[in-house]
Amino acid sequence: MNNKTMKTKRMKRIPKPKLVPNWKQGLKFWSTRISIVGASLATLLITSTDAAKWAWDNLPADLKSAIPPQYTPLIGIGIVGLSWFARIVQQTKLQKQLEQSENGKT
Repeated sequence: MNNKTMKTKRMKRIPKPKLVPNWKQGLKFWSTRISIVGASLATLLITSTDAAKWAWDNLPADLKSAIPPQYTPLIGIGIVGLSWFARIVQQTKLQKQLEQSENGKT
């Protein structure tokens, strides 16, 4: 047995990924939308501290006063938590659309 044959026998074959049946509906999920907002915010805050300061300065005063300063670093974690929550809550309008598309009705 040559070296190449031994390597291929030892390597596990990685299964080809399969998309979920409703992958085209992905952008309609609130969990996806919230995750996109969170990732965009995180990217903005990492790449530009000036943008973060500008965004904070331009928030309405009543909103800024509602967020205690010690909790502002946790906003990103809160967005991730919201996306998880949005993923487990049934979106009735989207569910109806999915059921109609499965039944062949559009």
